[in-house]
Parts: sequence; C-alpha cells; structure tokens
Amino acid sequence: MNINNKNRDQMSANLSEQIEKIRALMKEQTTTGATKMYAIAVEVNAVMGDKKKYGKGAVKQIAKAVGQKVATLYSYGAVAKTWNATAFEALLKSVSSMGQPLTFSHFVELAKVKDMDEDGRRALIKEALDKSLSVRDFARLLRQQQKKGNRAAPTSGRIAAATAAAAKDAEKKLEKLVHAVEAAPPTPEDAQASVANIEKTLEIYKRALALFQGRDEAHDTTEMAAE
Repeated sequence: MNINNKNRDQMSANLSEQIEKIRALMKEQTTTGATKMYAIAVEVNAVMGDKKKYGKGAVKQIAKAVGQKVATLYSYGAVAKTWNATAFEALLKSVSSMGQPLTFSHFVELAKVKDMDEDGRRALIKEALDKSLSVRDFARLLRQQQKKGNRAAPTSGRIAAATAAAAKDAEKKLEKLVHAVEAAPPTPEDAQASVANIEKTLEIYKRALALFQGRDEAHDTTEMAAE
C-alpha cells in the first residue's frame, strides 16, 4: 500500500468517526428537545383536564403569558394525552435509517388524528422512521390515511352503533305505518305495493343478518382453534 492510499484510508476512518459523533450529537439534541417539549405538554394536559382547579380559559391565559398560540398549546397537550411518559420515551428510542428519532412535531401531527388505535399509530410511526419522513411529509401521509379511513367501513364499535340506529329508525317508521294502516285500511293496490316494499326491505335485513352471523361464526371458529 502506497502512502497516498494509506492517507485516504485514514481520512476515510477519521471522517466516519466524525460522522458518528455528529449523528450522536444531533440525536441527543433532538431527543432532548422532544423530551423538554413533552414536559410542557404534560403540564398543559394537566390544565386541560382540570377546569375545576385551573378555571375556564386557563390554556388561553397560559398562551398569552408565554407568547404561544392557544392552538399550539392544545396540540401539545394532545401529545401527553395520547402517550404517557413511559410510552413517549420508548418511542424516542426508535430511530430512522439515518439514526434520527422522530421530532416532537411528528408526534403533534399524529396526535391530531382521531379514532386511531395504538396499532395504527405504531404502523405510521414505523413508516415515518423507515422513510425518514419530514414533519411536512408525515402530515401529508396522515391526511391520506384519514381520507382512506373516511372511505372505509366503520370500526367495530361504530358498526354496532350504526346497526342499532338503523334498526331503531326502521322500527319507528314501521310502527307509525302500522298504526296508520290500522286506522285507515289501504286500497288493494296500496296493500300489494306495500307488501312488495316490505319484502324488499326484509331481503336487505336477511342479507345483513347472514353477513353478521357469518362473521360471528367465523370468530367463534377462530377462538375454538386457538383453544
């Protein structure tokens, strides 16, 4: 190995060492910043959750005192409400391919998303880390996910609520119709048309019933297999 090659190798090693040092410092700086911001979020969340202790409009007063926007403080508080201290610290330990954790602003954007379970949040955090997404790109991804969610079928709890509401509405309308028919019997033509309409509605209910019964049986089969 000649002197020039040896020098280049040494320079490469030195540069690699410096890169690792700088990366560690950047990571430490980012993590410390997120930790400090989370501490603020905890305090704001405490105020948000205790109007009896702090009074109405407390967050607005804090915002004025510290020179922050009210919406900003509420978004901070949402982070502390979404993740407790242990969970948040654990998330900060995960880093991207560039060795960087997510910033506090990433978590602010994710906390804005409603009706998302912890598994959904973990998946989005993983995607943000895998792709080293900036806050802006992450916010764009979240908007896309929300649009997909709005087009998708309701979640399990909302399905039950929607079913109950639909059944109650149909029951109320049919009961009102029955009382009207009892009070004034329809013509044969009206009766025939009404029978056809009711049979059509019953077919829809039968399809829905079969669908839910099938899901329930499949769930029971899965549980039995697990046992």
